[in-house]
Amino acid sequence: MAGMSRKTEAGATAPGSNESTVLAGNHEALASWPVVRDCARFLRDEKAQDVQVLQVSVRSSFADFFVIATAQSAGQLKGFVRNVDEVLARHGVRAKGGKRSVNDDDTWVLLDCGEFIVHLMLREAREFYDLEKLWFDSPRLADLV
Repeated sequence: MAGMSRKTEAGATAPGSNESTVLAGNHEALASWPVVRDCARFLRDEKAQDVQVLQVSVRSSFADFFVIATAQSAGQLKGFVRNVDEVLARHGVRAKGGKRSVNDDDTWVLLDCGEFIVHLMLREAREFYDLEKLWFDSPRLADLV
């Protein structure tokens, strides 16, 4: 989605309000939300574990959202990468780096889609890096997908 804007007027903070609440309340105003929602739904429907969507635009200038999901095996991780690429393509989005191969010993694959990042991880990597703890003050939107 070349040309997606980073923020919109609707995502602006009202005077005296809590920025996290305002941004989370207006997550749909961010141009990348429809594809983020579809990626998260796809992963949930395909039995990825603990699918989370974090709105990192509260603290980040490089992305609006993180989609984080856990694969149960290296084979499932490979399948998620291949199929998420197809979900992205339906929205006209290409992850930076183009086609990627996933090795049997990979535990984390990051798909940088510009305005959002998809993190596909095996359980041990997810527990070790604990992105949700690192981004603890980012609104969680998984219930909205």
